[in-house]
Amino acid sequence: MSRITTSRVARATLALGVALLGIGLGGMSLLARTWTSQDGSHHIEAEFVECRDGLVALRKPDGTIVRVSLSKLDDDGRAFIKQQPVGAGPAQPAVHPKPAPGARSELAQPEADSALAPAGPDSEPAEAEPVSTDGTRRIRNFVELAEAANRCAAAKEVIVLYERFLADESIAASDLQAAKNNLPLWQSRAEKNLVRLGTRWLDPKEAAAHRARARQLVVEGCHLLEVNQGPAARDKLLEANKEDPDGIEGHFLLGIGYALLARNATTARQHFSECLKRQPGHVPSLNNLALANVRLNRYEDAVREWRKATEATPPPPEILHNIGRFLHLGERLHGARGAQKKAAELQTELASSSSTAFNPRTGWLYMPCSQEIGLPRLPDTGSRPGKLGEDRACMLCNGLGTVKCPNHQCKNGSVPGGKVGTMAGRLPDGTTVGFEKPVWVRCLVCGGKGRVRCPDCVGGVDKELSGYGPVAPHRPMPSGLGEF
Repeated sequence: MSRITTSRVARATLALGVALLGIGLGGMSLLARTWTSQDGSHHIEAEFVECRDGLVALRKPDGTIVRVSLSKLDDDGRAFIKQQPVGAGPAQPAVHPKPAPGARSELAQPEADSALAPAGPDSEPAEAEPVSTDGTRRIRNFVELAEAANRCAAAKEVIVLYERFLADESIAASDLQAAKNNLPLWQSRAEKNLVRLGTRWLDPKEAAAHRARARQLVVEGCHLLEVNQGPAARDKLLEANKEDPDGIEGHFLLGIGYALLARNATTARQHFSECLKRQPGHVPSLNNLALANVRLNRYEDAVREWRKATEATPPPPEILHNIGRFLHLGERLHGARGAQKKAAELQTELASSSSTAFNPRTGWLYMPCSQEIGLPRLPDTGSRPGKLGEDRACMLCNGLGTVKCPNHQCKNGSVPGGKVGTMAGRLPDGTTVGFEKPVWVRCLVCGGKGRVRCPDCVGGVDKELSGYGPVAPHRPMPSGLGEF
C-alpha cells in the first residue's frame, strides 16, 4: 500500500511539474531566437513562423508578424531555416516569387523587411541583377536560386532553373536539399501553366484580365490628366498599379503628373524610381528621373542616369538636348560644377553617335513611357507652353513666379520694428515683473506678402525661354510639394 501511495504521489508530482512548466513556457517557442542581419548591424528577437515567397515570417514577442527578405539574414539564420522539417511546424523556405518592388505581402506589416535593414527615404532604387538561364551566370546557393525564381515570369522557367541548380555538383548539400523540398511545388505550378503577377501565381487568362484592366485604368487616368482632373487621375493610376503590380505605366504617369502639374519633384522621383525597380534600364524613366533630380539639386545622380540611359541604346534626342541644357544653365545651377564636368565628358562621347543640336529656346524634355502610352497633353497653366512634354518652368522659383522675400529679417511679410516694455504684473513683495515684446511691422521689401516676384521668369516661365534674353545666376529654390 505504501508503494502504491508513493507511486501515485510521484505521478501526481510529475504531472503538476509538467503543468507548471507548460504554464511557465506557454509564451515561448523552441523556434524563438535572435535574428541578425547579413551585415550584423541589426538584431530582432522573434519566433520563426514560415518562409514563403522569399520572405521569412517572424513573430515578435508582442505577437506582431513581420517579414524579412531571406537574403538579408546572416548565415546562421539561413542555416536554421533550412533545417526546419517540411510539413511539420514551420515551413521549409519555399522558392516562391519575390514580391514586386512596391508590392506588399498579405501578412506584411509596415515594418516588414525593415526590422533588420531599414531603408531611408533617399535610398537609391535597387535594381535586381538579371539571372541568365543559358548557363552564363551560375547560381551558387539556394538564396540566389530563390531570388532568380522570384524574377521569372512563368513557373516553367523556374523548373529550368531548378534542374540546372540540382545538376550542379558544386552546390552545398543543404542548398540542394532545400531545392529538392520546394521542387514539387513548382512542378505543380508548371503543370497548371501558371504565370506570375506581382506576388501571385495565376492562370494566364486571369493574369491577362488583370493586365487589361490595368491598361484601361491607365488610359482613363491619362485622359483625366489632360482635362486637369488631378485627384481623379491619381486614384485611377494608383488602382492600375494594384491591378498590375509588375506594370510601370501607372507609376510613370503619376511621375509625369507630379513633375509637370504639381511641381513636386520629390514625389515624381519616387514614382520614376519605382518604374526602374519594376523594369530596370527603362530609358524614358531614367531620363525623367534625371530631370526630377535636377530640380532637387541632385546633379550627380542626374548625370549618372543620363549616362546609363545612353549605354545600351542610341542616345534619344531628348536626352541629348537635356544634357546640353544642363551645361547651358552653367552657374544658374548652384553647386553643379562637378556634375557639369561629367556631363560635358558624356556629351563629347555621344557627339560621334548623334548630330542632334541643343536648342537654348527649348526647356527640359520629358520622354513618353512607350509608343502605346504617350505623354498626356497637360493643360497649359503658363509654365508649360511649347511642345508636348516640355518643362519650361523657372529653375529658381520652380514655376511659381515668386520667391521668398530676400530680406533675411522678414517673416511672413513682417520684420521686427523695435521693442517696447510690457509690464506683466507685480510680485507679493511689490516687485514689478515685465518683459520686452518685439513689435512687428510690415516688410517694405515684399510689401507684407512674404514673397517677391521671381527675377528669373515671367509668370513662372524661364525668361530665356520666353524670349527675354539671358538670366543672371541665382541659387535654385527647393522644389514645391504640391499635389495634383
